[in-house]
Amino acid sequence: MDKISPIIGVRVGFLLNCISSILLLGFKNFFGVISSQLIAGLGFLLIVVGAQTIISSTMDYYKKAKGFAQLSLFGSIGQVFGPFLGGLIVTHFNFSLLFLITLLISLPGIFIKTPKKRSKNKIQKDKSNISLIKDISDFLKEPNVIIILLFTSIAVFITSLRNSFLPIFLKNNSYNADTIGILISIFSITMSIVRIFIARIFKTIQLNKLMYLTLFLFFIGLSIIPLTNNLIVITIGISLWGGGFGISQPLSMLLMSENIQREKSGLGMGLRFTAINLSTSIAPIVFGLITEYIKISYNFYFCSIICLLFIGILYLKDVREKSK
Repeated sequence: MDKISPIIGVRVGFLLNCISSILLLGFKNFFGVISSQLIAGLGFLLIVVGAQTIISSTMDYYKKAKGFAQLSLFGSIGQVFGPFLGGLIVTHFNFSLLFLITLLISLPGIFIKTPKKRSKNKIQKDKSNISLIKDISDFLKEPNVIIILLFTSIAVFITSLRNSFLPIFLKNNSYNADTIGILISIFSITMSIVRIFIARIFKTIQLNKLMYLTLFLFFIGLSIIPLTNNLIVITIGISLWGGGFGISQPLSMLLMSENIQREKSGLGMGLRFTAINLSTSIAPIVFGLITEYIKISYNFYFCSIICLLFIGILYLKDVREKSK
């Protein structure tokens, strides 16, 4: 993204999405599925990091904040309606039509343009930068960047509970499938509602205070879910949790953008995405071990403790900076 162009990265991402759909249409076997998923995963990575890099390169703070807010909002809308629409198409038609539709949706993305292009001089300057390893090393020496990566990792780590262990926890508490589905949807709904107003929230509340607010929402929501089997209490807990996650992702993007050089936006967003993937990979193993050897409800308490500890770290960092 930094050495060539983020818009080219986005176009290649959409091209890979098209190839993924073609593979699923042409090879309906194990090879087709695995190859398609690998290519689609790479495409998703390029689209997301490319889009974030383009927004991060914006000079105006409020345009940047609005851009990250819109990116997160439309992403959450896709996550809410994508599986539902996909299920409808497969139920009433077939998989082939679904893959054809994804192909047609992805095709225009290959020709996408941005209003402002990077100048050739800027690109040439980017190409003359020092090595990638040294750039990463310099990034990881910055305390603010480490805090942002940890904040991002914690938000994604604890939200991994929603996709697997929350439904199991609810089922163990004798909730039926319909109720579980509604409760999972409440998370997505509160997340999306918060993201509608996130640009305005960025204008009125300091980013550092928003980190505290997000962690408190996580802490309270995750703490009360396992305390009782009361549906209202669990609904409130999931709503707070979803609201916190709704703030966390656009907030971490904006924080990263504000703490890195514009010409290295791609590397910063790439590191952030790497932190997300690592957390997503580690979380199921950790939660599985806690469930197996202790109790499933302790996953929620474990995540609450992590949030509380990180609040303490943020507070100590702020006190230290004020004392300088």
